[in-house]
Amino acid sequence: MNRSNLEHLIRAAANITGDHEIVIIGSQAIHGTLRNIPNAAQMSSEADMYPRNMPEKNDLIDVMIGEDSDFHDTHSYYAQGVGPETAVLPIDWEKRSVRIQSESTNNAVGVCVGLHDLVLSKYAAGREKDFIYVGEIISLGAVDKDKLLGLVGKMPSDRCDHNTIRTYIERDFKNVELHRVKSKIGSSEVSAINAISRMNPEIGMDLLELREQPGFRIEKILFEKPESPEDKVIQDALSGLGRGDMLHIADLKKNWVKLKSLDPSVMPVNASSPQVINSEYLRKSADLPKGAFPELALDPKIVERKDVEDPSP
Repeated sequence: MNRSNLEHLIRAAANITGDHEIVIIGSQAIHGTLRNIPNAAQMSSEADMYPRNMPEKNDLIDVMIGEDSDFHDTHSYYAQGVGPETAVLPIDWEKRSVRIQSESTNNAVGVCVGLHDLVLSKYAAGREKDFIYVGEIISLGAVDKDKLLGLVGKMPSDRCDHNTIRTYIERDFKNVELHRVKSKIGSSEVSAINAISRMNPEIGMDLLELREQPGFRIEKILFEKPESPEDKVIQDALSGLGRGDMLHIADLKKNWVKLKSLDPSVMPVNASSPQVINSEYLRKSADLPKGAFPELALDPKIVERKDVEDPSP
């Protein structure tokens, strides 16, 4: 459903009920605040509403423009007549409501629940589709976490659990931030590996291959205390990068630190795992003597590379 569809429903509901003010309390209330509408709202073909001054006439909405009505068959969207008690909202939600009024509504007013109140009502409903809807709104950056938390206490405690809703809010904002940081890390990793590749193509190629392996963290090798000679060689090599390339490395480090602060469960990569850089390439890049890392050649954990000579004596 788009805003034009909602305006049509407001006009029709006002004509049917004789009430100039129609309250929209469900997902479609978002049209009062946003133009960039989440997919979850666009997918819905219904709008929950009631006459503000004559809520007892909500059944007329169901009969005339509700589901399976002639209106629905003609336009492929419909209204659902509900009561004021349907949504669990902060007691003062009306002062944050947003009005839709235009020629398309025939100057009838659509009183849309404000976005923060709408999100809280979805948390109170607690259905899977409600969490998806809220997640999309948070991803848009359209609501403020502190404002949501501040409004929870104004919700009727006999109809929802305040602590549960606060937990949901904290969880979803953290998840959205984690997603953003991980996306930035993915982009920053590519830029960092490209920078390293310009300096040493062989190390860069190895990093690109290892990046595809589950659990591999280039950030661990680049920024944390080296746990193996290979780690140290790579970290020492960074000193040869130019100032512009170092900006990519700094950006990756910033996002890595942010990820670890959001998710302490991010595990370090063991440098003796099969994910280590092949020792032969490191010997070449660092101009180290043959056999500098003989212990790696004997370690059964090391991934075999058929294109590399056996470094054993």
